[in-house]
Parts: sequence; structure tokens; C-alpha cells
Amino acid sequence: MATSGIGYSVTTIGMGVLLLAGSALAARADQVIADDLIVQGSACIGLDCTNDYAFGFGTVVLSENNTRIFFNDTSVGAFPANDWEIQVNSNVSGGENYFAIVDQTAGQTLFKICAVADTGCTNIIPGSDATTAPQVLTNTANISTNTAAILTNTNSIAAQQVTLDDHEGRLTSLENQYSSVGAQVARNKDGVAMAIALGGSAQLLENQNAAINVNYGFFDGAGAFGASVGLRVNDHVTFNGGLGYAQSSNVVGGRVGLGFAW
Repeated sequence: MATSGIGYSVTTIGMGVLLLAGSALAARADQVIADDLIVQGSACIGLDCTNDYAFGFGTVVLSENNTRIFFNDTSVGAFPANDWEIQVNSNVSGGENYFAIVDQTAGQTLFKICAVADTGCTNIIPGSDATTAPQVLTNTANISTNTAAILTNTNSIAAQQVTLDDHEGRLTSLENQYSSVGAQVARNKDGVAMAIALGGSAQLLENQNAAINVNYGFFDGAGAFGASVGLRVNDHVTFNGGLGYAQSSNVVGGRVGLGFAW
């Protein structure tokens, strides 16, 4: 039906409204792109992306309260088909702040890095099994125990070091004493050799007034010279003396004596 003076029909207006409504519905529908999609700029994905978003240096931004990237592998047969997911932060109020890689097929978190400020969060290392979190807690406790043991051992080592230093001082003293004993033994050997050399005293024969005797004595590798002299004082008294010298220790020894006869 036509209207006078305006130039538009009711039918035309109705079709325009339907077209606008269809365009609005199409804008909210899933978009299927059957060819490559090239974005020469940055992309924001998520419920909280806004027009004129400030990307900064970010090329791809995920913006909403639950940020996840899911890898849905549709391989069949003998091909690997495990599903994976990258998770950032817990979706529970008061939950942990973390970055994690999850094996969705096994339902297990294999890698987890906690935020620095989240002291209640527990890191998970790669290659662990389902008991990783308890193991990490146990290992943390063990580390604390071992740290205490190490401190105890350190104190014990320090105490033992003091004891070792004391023993080392005693060993040094014993070495000095041993060296002194060795020197004394050497002097004693020289003394024995000297005594042997001085053992050959000068004998006065009848009608002799003086006599000299020279000897060399040796004992266990030590050697010494000895010289003795005998003098007749009168018919009943004689004098005898001796002088010895050990060359290795450079010591001198001697003896004197009187003889009586009647």
C-alpha cells in the first residue's frame, strides 16, 4: 500500500527493518572463514576485548576473567591425539595465580609456575606424576630438615676442625720431641763409642813412670777417638786420665782417676 506525500511504502519500510535486524543477528553469529586469515596488526580475543584496545607491544591478547588456550587434537588411528591446555590463573575466587600446561586427556597438570607474590601456590616441575604436589611439599619439608642437618653438620665440622687443629699442634710437638729423641739417641751412640775408645787405659809397667794409649771405638754406626795417659806419682799411687772425641756429633768427653797399690 502506498502513502501520499512521503514516497515510501509500508512494505518498503518493513523490509528495511528486517534487513537491519538480520544484520545485527549476523554480527553475533559464528564466523566461518574457509581460507587463510591474515591479520596485519594485533588481535584481541575474549569477552573483555574493547574497541580501540591499547595493544602496546602485544601481538595476540587474551582478555577475560578465564584465560585458556585449548588444543583439541582430532587425530585418529596411530597418530598422537592428546589434548592439551595452557591455563593462566585459577577460575576460583581466592585461587592461585599461576601459568600451567595441562594434559587434558589425562586430567593432569604437568607444568606449573606460581606467581612470585602467591606464597600459597606450589610449583610443579615437568616429568612428575599425579602425586607431584604432595611430593613437592614433602621435598620442601625434606629440604628444610636437610638444611637443619647441614647446619648441625657445619657446627660439628667446625668443632672437629678445632679438635683437628689441637691434634695437629700435638702432632707437631710430638714430631719435635721425636726429632729431639733422635738427636739424643745419636749422641748416646757417640757416647757409647767414646766410652769404648776410652776403655783402653794406659797401663804402667814395672820401672815405667808414664804411658800413653790411643784407641778408636765404634758402636752401631757411631765412632769416636780416645786417648789415655798414665803417670806414676810414687811407688804406691798412679794417676790416669783420658780424653775422647766423637766426630759425628762433635762432642768431647773425658775421665780422670787415681790408682793405689801396696
